[in-house]
Amino acid sequence: MGLKGLAPRFEGKSWEEIIEMTNWEQLRDIGITRPPYRKRLIRNFWILKRVLAKENDIVLEKGVRRGESIPEHDDKIDFTTLEDLPTMFNGVYDGFGYFAPHFEGRNWREIINMTWQDLEILGVRSRHSIKDLMNER
Repeated sequence: MGLKGLAPRFEGKSWEEIIEMTNWEQLRDIGITRPPYRKRLIRNFWILKRVLAKENDIVLEKGVRRGESIPEHDDKIDFTTLEDLPTMFNGVYDGFGYFAPHFEGRNWREIINMTWQDLEILGVRSRHSIKDLMNER
């Protein structure tokens, strides 16, 4: 998932307890405050719960649906997650973790100041991907 930097937040909890954390407040209470991380975790917890329910013929309650209100959040930056490139990229947009290998050996300050040409030199060739990374859409 690219969120290994968050693993210490779940220390001492069983996987059964973890996958029950399907609302924003529960994750915020254990220190996961960034909305993109909470969204990815909750989505993946629900996927796992659905798979387990299907295997055991259990009907689940519905999760948060699009359009429902999501609690306000603070925009504090967790600098430890910026050091884990897949986590950092997936925090920007779900699925961006596949860009991490292009940036091996670089820190987040270098990465956020890169130009279109810098990205091409690193091997990011797709105009679509570069636009996404440069937030030009």
